Amino acid sequence: GPPFVVYHDAEFSMESIDTELVCPVAPGRGPLTTPAGRTLAERTVPGGEAAVIVHVGPYDTIGEAYQALAGWIGQHGYRVGGPPQEVYLTSPQDPGPPVTEIRMPVLKG
Repeated sequence: GPPFVVYHDAEFSMESIDTELVCPVAPGRGPLTTPAGRTLAERTVPGGEAAVIVHVGPYDTIGEAYQALAGWIGQHGYRVGGPPQEVYLTSPQDPGPPVTEIRMPVLKG
């Protein structure tokens, strides 16, 4: 699958951010080592119910998609149940605008 980032901070800050880069691999392929010799941790990212929106456009406008998704979550009786994820559906080398799927784990009520 495509790579994605998990944002562990409750609020976004340009000065300090706790993120986790996830690069899906086939089961049984780990542990993997980078060209610099670092060993990457293998773990399963938990599944579950999520509200999802697809943002087509530059990253400097992605905040609008987050606001729309948060509004939908509140209007439909859900609450955020975990850290958001950004799934990068296009590569920087692809022509056209970036396409990013934003996933918010949700809980009912």
